[in-house]
Amino acid sequence: MALEIQNQKASLNGGTTTFTFDNDITQYLVGISAFYLAYAGDDHHIQQISINLDCSQASSKQVTVKVSVVMADSSGNQIDTAQSNVYVTAIAWTGAPTSSLLLSMPPVSVGNGQASEGIPLPGLSNPILQPGLAGFNLNYGDDHHVEFVEASLGAGQTGSQGQISASVQMYDASGNQAQSPTASGVLVASSINNPGFIVVPYSAQDGGYNYIPMGQSVSKAVALLTGFQVSYGQNDDHHVQVIGAGPNMVQPDPDDPTQVKTNGIWAFMWDDDGNSQDNGKSSCNLIIVGLP
Repeated sequence: MALEIQNQKASLNGGTTTFTFDNDITQYLVGISAFYLAYAGDDHHIQQISINLDCSQASSKQVTVKVSVVMADSSGNQIDTAQSNVYVTAIAWTGAPTSSLLLSMPPVSVGNGQASEGIPLPGLSNPILQPGLAGFNLNYGDDHHVEFVEASLGAGQTGSQGQISASVQMYDASGNQAQSPTASGVLVASSINNPGFIVVPYSAQDGGYNYIPMGQSVSKAVALLTGFQVSYGQNDDHHVQVIGAGPNMVQPDPDDPTQVKTNGIWAFMWDDDGNSQDNGKSSCNLIIVGLP
């Protein structure tokens, strides 16, 4: 199989996570599949929330990722990395070089309501063209409550060039907004219909099991976030103790391998007074990449 896929819980803030593939890497990309960011014990205001992936190819078969996370107020309260986690998906093409596939690296940073510069695509028509979320940076500049947080990506094409667009924002109920917010993204693109793997986009707000039809049997699958939005509700802001998005588990359904079984495709946020996200105003978007 020329495409290899892996997912790992990453080391945070100083550690290195290594992905070792079976064969030499021709192309690769890395993105976030899920995250859970928590303060220690109590809830607090937010000044900044961010995730950054620093990726490199360490050898012909290895990719390394350093994950930096921030959740902090201006009074010295910081993220509890022992309680927090970020799961990272790495996708590598390990077959002969091909002009029909793009796994774009490094991630590009895009501002709210903006689109990236052009990214050369495999063809003028690309049946597979999907973004992946590789980080975000949201910073008020001062302490505030939170009403709404979003980091969502889209993918488009003009001629032979692809673009990653972003909707990325954080605000409270008093009009305070994140200053110059950004999201980082990568692209998965193929100019052929059957590149030897399956890519299925999916959106939900469900903390339970989801069963995602893949169209054919798959032996292995991983998730890659394309975005999330989470809200306490309109004109309803609070402190934050925990914020996160993404599934807890992704695997081919043992009873029906033509679908992928996940546990929790949702975006969530809560404080320590019992306030939590409004599920009607929150959602998690991802792609499932499956191997036959």
